[in-house]
Amino acid sequence: VKQMIMGAGKTTVVAPLMALMLADGDALVLSVVPKALLEMSRTQMRETFANIMTKRVYTMKFERSTVVRPQMRLALANAARNRGVVVATPTSMKSVMLCYIETLRQLDELNQGQSVRATQREKAEELGKQAKELAGIISLFQGGVMLLDEVDLLLHPLKSELNFPLGEKHDLDCSESGERWSLPIHIFDAIFFATTGSASAFEERGVALDILRRVSAVLAEGFESKALQRLPHVTLLNLEWYHTALKPLLAEWVYMWLQKQHLHGISRQEAVTYMLEGAVARSEASGNVAAIEAALDKTEADLGLRYPISAAPPTASHLASMDPQERQSYEESAAMLLRETSSSLEEDPWRKGALEAELKELQAARGLGVKQRELFDALYDLDEELDAATHASAHRMAQIQQKIVIIQKQIAEIETPRDDSFDNHTVLLASSAFAQTHADPTALGGETAAVHHLAGKLEEMGFTVRRCGAWEEVVERTQQLQASGHLRCVIAGGEAMSCCKRGCSRSHNGKCVVCGQHWDNHSGHNCPDGRLGSWVIDGSHDGVKSIDYFKLIMTLLEEKEGSDDKPVPKSRIAMYAKISGLDEEKRLALWKTDVVVADEKDVLLEWVEAQQPWPHQQAKRGEEEEEREEEGEKEGEG
Repeated sequence: VKQMIMGAGKTTVVAPLMALMLADGDALVLSVVPKALLEMSRTQMRETFANIMTKRVYTMKFERSTVVRPQMRLALANAARNRGVVVATPTSMKSVMLCYIETLRQLDELNQGQSVRATQREKAEELGKQAKELAGIISLFQGGVMLLDEVDLLLHPLKSELNFPLGEKHDLDCSESGERWSLPIHIFDAIFFATTGSASAFEERGVALDILRRVSAVLAEGFESKALQRLPHVTLLNLEWYHTALKPLLAEWVYMWLQKQHLHGISRQEAVTYMLEGAVARSEASGNVAAIEAALDKTEADLGLRYPISAAPPTASHLASMDPQERQSYEESAAMLLRETSSSLEEDPWRKGALEAELKELQAARGLGVKQRELFDALYDLDEELDAATHASAHRMAQIQQKIVIIQKQIAEIETPRDDSFDNHTVLLASSAFAQTHADPTALGGETAAVHHLAGKLEEMGFTVRRCGAWEEVVERTQQLQASGHLRCVIAGGEAMSCCKRGCSRSHNGKCVVCGQHWDNHSGHNCPDGRLGSWVIDGSHDGVKSIDYFKLIMTLLEEKEGSDDKPVPKSRIAMYAKISGLDEEKRLALWKTDVVVADEKDVLLEWVEAQQPWPHQQAKRGEEEEEREEEGEKEGEG
């Protein structure tokens, strides 16, 4: 049996039948199932082989810490001899093999030692016994039969691998005091603050609150500019935007975490710069050399080895423009100035000695500074080469991945052609009523019940209804459905209201939100058709954030510059005005934009049913009909 549909009897019929046929007293029959199905498969086997054809059903559990004993091998051999069935998980099977390899490795390490102590000898003997038992178990596996249930899960190339790490255990870096975990949590706090409005690590006040608010503002800009994706979770789409807009703020946020870890010795600016730019910049090393050379020039001038800083020598072009007499006069005055400096130092030998010592130190410092600058230059050159190579490699990898995605999409289109039966079939209902969650459907009342009833009627008509209770979800889902061609129309309206629930004993006025009939036509809270009725509780509201439906519709109709998202045609948007609290001014504005505004549910249902396929879908259907007609004509001529 290669493949059977779900519920056709693979586990309940085929697996027991195969176990009955293959258990011949020599081969061990193993039924390997996913961990989630272990209990169910074992129970099914025991129920099947409990009466007429009795077989014993064993359960094999094995993990890395299991102590291997002879009883385990003997139990499996007994199961094979008595034609029993062993139920196990794939993890247990793989653990047996890996434990056998690990035991042989430990034995090999002990045997390689030059001198074996008594304790090591005892450990080697124990490992030898375990290896022998594991070898016997594997031998039983090799001579047996394995039934794989849910083979697509058991042999999944990405999810079925089991690894045993080897070697001595070492703590992960920065795990002693929990920094390895607290830093990522601290960074996530800043990201989640934009949606939750709270942070777990710091109180929302002072500098922390200012940074969190700025991060929230930048995240909002990222969503607006499509640098971030909101659903199904926050996803970065533009790495350059992250480095320029978000990373500097996160560096400031991380500095607060460093302060909490008692960071000292460097300033805030130095820490933030290091996080953003790395170690010492090349310009700083060049600045150090320039400062040393300036101090060296001053010391040489004080020693009479060169002109004073205040009397800088003329340039080469200036000297070339002088006539011989001016040049001689300049040279004589320069020599006299240097002699005067030397003579003054001869009269003060202590100062001369200090300046000479300072000169030697500055010359040595200049040599070290120049060498440091050269090393930094070489380091940054290599870093730039590495960045360029990494960028080129990433660009090439992105191109290859893009080609792979295109080819995979083409293969998928060939293997599973697009199902156009869902085209123009999904109605998106936008209502804050869907943000409510009630276990009891009779807890839905008023406008909430009305919009739920509308959704139910649409589903009875055969349409797929997508219920959205938040602004962002409505916009995102609308764009996705429109891009896929599944969107039929968008209906907005309905607030989240509360009504009486099961156990209510008060009397009500008005119509029941379940059956639509008046209180007088009910027997208590029971509807005439036997259902439990429910009435709106005056002034009640579930605290769910309301949607500004007028603004939402205007957003869906708006054309955004620089965006690939197409506006929704006004002929495919409707407002359920009866349950939306729409004032006359907004109602008139919607009418002017040709958006349907309906007060009655039946009008909306007729409008939804009358929606025609999208233009490109109509064109495609026309082409398909023409092709069918041409094929029919050819067959008729044949």
